[in-house]
Amino acid sequence: MGFTDSIGITPFGSGTPASANAPPDELDGGAPFINSRTRDFERASDGSIRRMPRTRHRVLVAVTTLQKSMATNPKFGIDLPEQIDESFERKARNSVTMAVKHIVDDGDMVLDSVTAKVTPYGRAQILISYTDLVTGEDDEVIL
Repeated sequence: MGFTDSIGITPFGSGTPASANAPPDELDGGAPFINSRTRDFERASDGSIRRMPRTRHRVLVAVTTLQKSMATNPKFGIDLPEQIDESFERKARNSVTMAVKHIVDDGDMVLDSVTAKVTPYGRAQILISYTDLVTGEDDEVIL
């Protein structure tokens, strides 16, 4: 095939246009389940992807994505403090609040509390408690 052949010259190729059904607005059963420890999707015993409430999915994505790690939206995600010092708890609370602000602004959740503490082993643990306004249930995420 050379440059004079007609196949592939147009940006959409050649052929008859195909029609397809639009994707559903919401997948049955909610959003794909994210394991909060491994941050991977999980499969059910039948091989399908497990499901979780959409708001929990959005919270997990927001608080496990580091700011500036997404080229298309560098302000999305969380910007946790790099050092554990006397201002760590305040900075962690502010960072979580900013990371989920878009979900709160959408009216899908109310952020009830953010508790940051340092374990005896020197690791930070952040407990995020919120009310999912879509399901009406209280939920928690631990970072």
